Amino acid sequence: VGQPPLPFLDVMLLAAGAARAVGYLGCFRAGCCHGRPSRWGVIYDNRYFRALPALLINVRLFPVQIVEAFWTAGIVIIGCALVVRQYEPGVGLSWFIMTYCSARFFFGWLRWPPNYHFKSGLSQHQWISVALVLLVVVLEVNGVLPFRRWHELILAVLLVATAALVIERRTRSVTRELGHPEHIRELTAALRSVSPPHRFGVPVDCTSLGLQVSAGTIPTSTGDIHHYTLSRRAGLTKAAVDLLAKAVTPMPADRVEVLAGNNNVFHLLVHSEYRSHES
Repeated sequence: VGQPPLPFLDVMLLAAGAARAVGYLGCFRAGCCHGRPSRWGVIYDNRYFRALPALLINVRLFPVQIVEAFWTAGIVIIGCALVVRQYEPGVGLSWFIMTYCSARFFFGWLRWPPNYHFKSGLSQHQWISVALVLLVVVLEVNGVLPFRRWHELILAVLLVATAALVIERRTRSVTRELGHPEHIRELTAALRSVSPPHRFGVPVDCTSLGLQVSAGTIPTSTGDIHHYTLSRRAGLTKAAVDLLAKAVTPMPADRVEVLAGNNNVFHLLVHSEYRSHES
């Protein structure tokens, strides 16, 4: 309509941010966009079974939605003040993207799933946040948006963090990947789901990293032995299985047997009185 776009974008971005702040409160109530298991937080009961994976039901989760709601509301209020005080057109847009996207990048570490789920080390939202911050700085350098020196500092921090996460993800060993605390939580839930008694067949479960688990019971003269089979198409090592065995069984390691089978299949034998998932 022949009007300058920057004043319009200032208002639109801040309005979208206000809606986003309210939306995070809805996420908190619905159980979506939730945080990682934490010592302090909110517990979602069985009514949220459609929104949460089974291993997070009745588990205390960090309320990252509340943190993001207050953060987003705060930067919207400051952004509105900048626009009302008649700063240069575009200052509201650049302020919101720089503060919201940079925070969204780091809030990703508080969210579920953690970054070990992502092959690149970053989630889609984190990549988009870095791209938008980079775009704003490029536009500022080229005179399209009002230039702010601290925006370059924010971009530098994000680029360094991005490089560190990508390098760490690419150099991470299988043992360290499978031994991640959140993956141990998944494995514990999988062991619980496949443990006897089961009426039909051999139950099988799989974690997000492709670790397949099945279970059975071997009766002996001295008591039942609980037999868990672990396998992974992408490969599995004895060191990784030893670590997993220690992580899911709080008993002494000499009471648990780890036997290597064929085709990267390992067997975990636990005596009935040392059954890991009940402890």
